[in-house]
Amino acid sequence: MKRDALIILCVLCLGGWPSFAQENSPARNAAGAADTCYWENLGIKAIGYVQCSSEVDIDSAYFWLKESVGHLKEASSGAVLYHFADISFQRAKSDRACRKEFLQDYGQAFCYAKAALLSDTTDENRRKQMGSVLHKLSEMLIKCKFISREVLEEAYLSKVRTQETDSVSLCNMLSVLKLLECEDGNLYVEIADSLYRSGKTGETASMLAYAYSEKGEYDACMHYFEEAIALESDEGQKADIAYDAALVLFKGGKWMQARGYCQKALLFNEHYGRAYLLLAYIYASDIRWSRNSDLNKCTYFLVIDKLLKAKSVDPDVAQEADQAISMYASCTPKINDLFLLGYREGDRITIGGWIGETTTIR
Repeated sequence: MKRDALIILCVLCLGGWPSFAQENSPARNAAGAADTCYWENLGIKAIGYVQCSSEVDIDSAYFWLKESVGHLKEASSGAVLYHFADISFQRAKSDRACRKEFLQDYGQAFCYAKAALLSDTTDENRRKQMGSVLHKLSEMLIKCKFISREVLEEAYLSKVRTQETDSVSLCNMLSVLKLLECEDGNLYVEIADSLYRSGKTGETASMLAYAYSEKGEYDACMHYFEEAIALESDEGQKADIAYDAALVLFKGGKWMQARGYCQKALLFNEHYGRAYLLLAYIYASDIRWSRNSDLNKCTYFLVIDKLLKAKSVDPDVAQEADQAISMYASCTPKINDLFLLGYREGDRITIGGWIGETTTIR
């Protein structure tokens, strides 16, 4: 009750409930276009109207919020951005004709909230607010049972193919598809390709690489990862892209290729702890190089080498490395069993097969 009273008081102080005819008048719009306060107040009044009115005209509330967000963009408050998407969501649930519009509205709200989060580096409260809004928007989309692949294609494909969208909108489309776990289809690839063609950068080439990885087309995926590395000028970013490529290949069971990209990441950044961690996991995934099981278990000594290296170059991964070392240490062969094969503690042994690296028995 106290909260509702405060909202009503706020609305009354701002001039009462908005009138559709009054708010949409050409004179008011002309005056308000340069009046940030006006558009802020309109969004606040719309929220108050929805929360406090006994009979809500949802279309009017939607119009006011849309106008407010349309003018303020990333300068909108988190509350206005969220309620704009939420009201559009309510309309889409009750009217199939509004579902395409909801995707566009959701995209705007998500895009502006993300832009505000990235740009407001000094206002910690606003950053927290926008982070919360993005989380709520993500949850909202996941609950959208009525958004099918067909609806997504209807909303996105025509715009992409007629080049009606800018790079920000294309990035947002990819975010929506990712949240709805629709990254494995042609639509995701087509949008990523359009984004790449709109501006070839390391980031856009990486996005296209991910799109092909979701389809299991690894040749195309690696082609664009290689192009992303070539397009990127920053050594740290190159290392990140190479690591991402290694991770994609590792998940696809392509261990030898994954190892190659880990090594490439370390050429760009020798202190890349996560690349050493991934190397350890790659080697632990395929320990077989001999017909003797105890010799195969010696691969775990090499795994531990990489984990120790990871924590030595990057303290941020030390905890994960220590946990993995504890786990893999229990998998190494017993010294007595190796003694029967001619090996003693402290001896060097070369792990054969595709690995071809030397480690120490301990």
